[in-house]
Amino acid sequence: MYTPAPRLVPVRRDDPHRVSLARFSDAMVGGKDAGAAARAVRDRALTVEPGLSTVMRGERAWKLRAARWLARTVGQFVDLGPGLPMGQSLHDIVTSVNRESRVLSVEQDPVVAARLRALLVDDHHVIEESLTNPVAVLTGKQTAPLLDLHRPVAALHVSTLHYVPDSANPAAILGRYIDLLPSGSYIVLSHFCDPQDDQDGGVLTATARRLQDVLVHSPLGAGYFRTRDEITSMLTGLRIVQPHPHGAGVLTPLSDWWPEGPRTREPLPAEQLLVGAVAHKP
Repeated sequence: MYTPAPRLVPVRRDDPHRVSLARFSDAMVGGKDAGAAARAVRDRALTVEPGLSTVMRGERAWKLRAARWLARTVGQFVDLGPGLPMGQSLHDIVTSVNRESRVLSVEQDPVVAARLRALLVDDHHVIEESLTNPVAVLTGKQTAPLLDLHRPVAALHVSTLHYVPDSANPAAILGRYIDLLPSGSYIVLSHFCDPQDDQDGGVLTATARRLQDVLVHSPLGAGYFRTRDEITSMLTGLRIVQPHPHGAGVLTPLSDWWPEGPRTREPLPAEQLLVGAVAHKP
């Protein structure tokens, strides 16, 4: 059963010691606006797995590939925890496919929300709300004029739910989003993964556990690596889209999801630590 989850810890404008999800992600992908505390968390994480920064940069590229694919059939996008603006935006991508596309960004960090608002264009809206409150996000007073829940919506949970602890029941949070979305909608989900490679020596599982310990016991305060089964169960009732011509509808490392061209390098082992899927609600 779904019960409203606690808000993620908000980051005040005058608090240099707390690290929001947006600022940590910005630090990991080489952004300049993350702040010293976020960069310190990044540095600790990279001492455990130097490839994590490359993997998280690839996650941003994957998000835009998925959005471009969806924009052919979906005209409404809810971007949960979009992070600090950098390069091409989700709005840029989807409106290049369909000029009528509309984007709603949901951001709890007030500084990030202000930065996003400064760049607003037509049909791109920003609300300050916790992504752990799907009812407020999808049906609240701020949202009601912006979303038509009689038409399909793409909800993007990219690097969000692995910052929600088990005690807040991330599967139930996502399940409530799924319940509220109309038929024909999509969930775009990425999540830190424990690959459970114990039979192969357990190197990546050990890395996942060390990374989780570093992130949870830092000013970020979260970063949970879940198994493929745990992540897949969050998408119960949905049909996972085939991630590439020769793949079944399963979770996949993000660089394998309909890549834009042939690989120019060998995949990093760390790519197994962040997986994703695009899933359709019948």
